[in-house]
Amino acid sequence: MFTKTFACISYCICSGFAVSQVKDSFRLYYMNTGSLNNGIAITTFIARSKLDCILKCQRQNMTCMTFYYQQSSRLCQHNMDIHVYRQPLPTVTTPTPDDWAYGEMEWIRGSEYLEPCTQSLDCTEPNSECRYSACLCIPGYSHSDQARKCQIGCNDEGYGTWYQYTHYYYLSGYDVATYTGVATSVDCLTLCASANFVCRSTEWNDVTFECHISNITKLEVPESAWIYDIHWIYSNRNCAL
Repeated sequence: MFTKTFACISYCICSGFAVSQVKDSFRLYYMNTGSLNNGIAITTFIARSKLDCILKCQRQNMTCMTFYYQQSSRLCQHNMDIHVYRQPLPTVTTPTPDDWAYGEMEWIRGSEYLEPCTQSLDCTEPNSECRYSACLCIPGYSHSDQARKCQIGCNDEGYGTWYQYTHYYYLSGYDVATYTGVATSVDCLTLCASANFVCRSTEWNDVTFECHISNITKLEVPESAWIYDIHWIYSNRNCAL
């Protein structure tokens, strides 16, 4: 679907986006949306240019997974998330200074994982599905870049510091540790990564700012424990890159 090129910028239309690829270290999606995705940022700052925004993301040693940049304000946001927050938006074929450039770093890609999709049949990796217009692991599975598949656990390569989200769900009654006053979902993920046990999943509430971390995932609990609530974001931990 994407052709790697060393030309400056080449465009194709994919899942409602104008897509460009510059060299083969990241991909850009131009979107006419008026706001950033709050709660997932590592940092937000005024960059000198789009290139400055990109380079500073690249220098974060795989912590920065995606970025946003707006030319008119020079606002740059670095994110720990993968593009699960992305929703289909009107195509932007000729970006204006007020449009947002959304970039995904190439080091987070393996096989068909994260490729754009319109239905789960588009996703060829085992245990993956189309969610938020991208091929992601079914909740509970962890993506292994090494094995290039969604799998149960990360016994060989260990767990990494990147996660995938499922909005509006949480696991009821399986928390190992609970925190209050956690400002963002990224802060909750940080608590998971630094836990004194092998943390494999998190839940964060955008109203109460509670963070729950656990050593189990959705796959290990009865379906009755998988609770729908629009204020929760569930995440499970992917394997180390």
